[in-house]
Amino acid sequence: MAESTELTYRQHERFEVIVEADVTVCEPYRTQVTFARTTGSPHVLPATATDIGAGGLRLQVNVFLPRLTEVDVRLFDPIPNRIDPDGTKHHDVVFEQRAKVRRIEMSSDTYVLGMSFEDAGEEMAERFNAALEQISASMQQAAELRLAESTQEPPEVA
Repeated sequence: MAESTELTYRQHERFEVIVEADVTVCEPYRTQVTFARTTGSPHVLPATATDIGAGGLRLQVNVFLPRLTEVDVRLFDPIPNRIDPDGTKHHDVVFEQRAKVRRIEMSSDTYVLGMSFEDAGEEMAERFNAALEQISASMQQAAELRLAESTQEPPEVA
C-alpha cells in the first residue's frame, strides 16, 4: 500500500498574464500587517498578477507579506475604461476573491507571492472563467493596439 507523502501540488491549470491588481489585508491580520504610507493605504498594496488559475495566482509586490496572511485580491482589466487629462488611467475590476499567501520568494527587488483562493466553489469558478475570458480578450486587444502603433509611419515634418 502506498503511503501519502502529503505533498502539495497544483490542481488547476495556470495562465500567464500581466495584470494589474491590488491586495487588501483582511481584518484579523491588520494589527500585524500594516504598510508604510508610500503604498497609499495602510492595508492596500498594489500588485501585478503574473499567472492565474482557478485555484490561485502568483503576484509580484514590493512589500513582504507573511505566509498565511489572508487578503482580498482584485484583478483589473488591462484596458483602461477612462483616461484623465493628466494621464491617470482607470480600470474596471474583473475579478475579486479572498486568497491566502502560501509561498514567498524574493526576486530582484520584488516579492513573488504564491496564493491560493479561499472558499473556491462553483460560483467562484464561474466568476474566474468570465474574468479570464475578459482578461484574455483585453490582452489581445492591447497587443493589437501596440502592433498597430509600432507599424504606423511617423508623420512627415515640413
